[in-house]
Amino acid sequence: LTLSVLLFLLLVYKGNSKNMVYSNDVLQCIRFALIDPLRLVNEIKKHPVMESPVGKELYQSATDFLVLVMAKHAARKAIARKCSHVEMRQFSKHESDGIVYSLEVFENYLVAGFENGTLRVWDTHTSECLVEHNAHTRAKAIGSLAKVDKLPASGQRSSSDSPFCSSFLVTGFHDGSLKVWNMETWQCERTLIEHTQGVWSFVVLNNNYLISSSYDKTIKVWNTETWECEKTILAHKAEIECIATHDNHLFSASDDKTIKVWDLVTWECEYILNGHSDPVVVLKVTENYLLSASQDCTIRVWNLATMESEHILCGHDYCIRALAVMNGKLFSGGVDGKIMMWDMETWQPEKVIAEETDEIEQFNVIEGGVLVSGSAGGIIRKWYLD
Repeated sequence: LTLSVLLFLLLVYKGNSKNMVYSNDVLQCIRFALIDPLRLVNEIKKHPVMESPVGKELYQSATDFLVLVMAKHAARKAIARKCSHVEMRQFSKHESDGIVYSLEVFENYLVAGFENGTLRVWDTHTSECLVEHNAHTRAKAIGSLAKVDKLPASGQRSSSDSPFCSSFLVTGFHDGSLKVWNMETWQCERTLIEHTQGVWSFVVLNNNYLISSSYDKTIKVWNTETWECEKTILAHKAEIECIATHDNHLFSASDDKTIKVWDLVTWECEYILNGHSDPVVVLKVTENYLLSASQDCTIRVWNLATMESEHILCGHDYCIRALAVMNGKLFSGGVDGKIMMWDMETWQPEKVIAEETDEIEQFNVIEGGVLVSGSAGGIIRKWYLD
């Protein structure tokens, strides 16, 4: 890339530096995007073309940029010292499986769905991998996970020693299909085909109903006794990224930049929450607040009593993809690789737990105050916080 800059300079060089002709627009484009500043400063500075006004400007820009890089590096080291009490352990690394698209905790078990259709289950106490299963024969990404507990007709649980007896895992896939798995045998009992695009979020209501949302812009309600789809709602004008519930309300977040609030009895839309300037990709509900994160790099705090936005949290550089709540703290992670911790009383950033990890895709919490993250590189990490 440095050679590209030099070639540009040589092409507009007219025999000597006094006749240098250049475009300010082009200069502005290449100044930071293409320069390798260290090479420019150390290797090209002696070239005659660098004596021209544009050459001198590039040289000064590169020097200034190096100073900024060094300052940022020092700031990161300071952050690392400040957060030295945070212990990170790599829980699982499966780079060949691709992105960790779904990450759920069910009792003492951590369940993850990967980009290539692989499903894995771990014991959170021992970190032992109990199940590794190719959940989709055509290697379709697992976008969502839900666990449904059902008693058999006798009303009594099986005498099996399996921790998953009378439990079913539902997986939502990139192709729009759902599969229902017996968690004792890990056999697929049903494949549900109603959605026409990827299914990226589930909510379970009292083990009687499963609600799914999809990139086909619809929300579907499934009876978990019959596994029939009982209701379909064309909910948004664009893809639905996430759903969540609180009391008698369902919240849906969409690429149309809105959050809709649905009555779970009438299925009427009661509120449309506007505020984000880009797609809303993740929701988290607490006792009093709805938290939403967006590609606009912000988190909004909505009062559940008034449905008004009360706080806007800024601290990430790129899209925020993951939220978690634990011990009065909010954790956020995203494409910039940052994991930030926020005080939920003041809504101020408390610290940056990590920086320069790969892209954060998923969060969850396991007992003992442990944050679990899933990344775009197929890595699952545990973060132990004091």
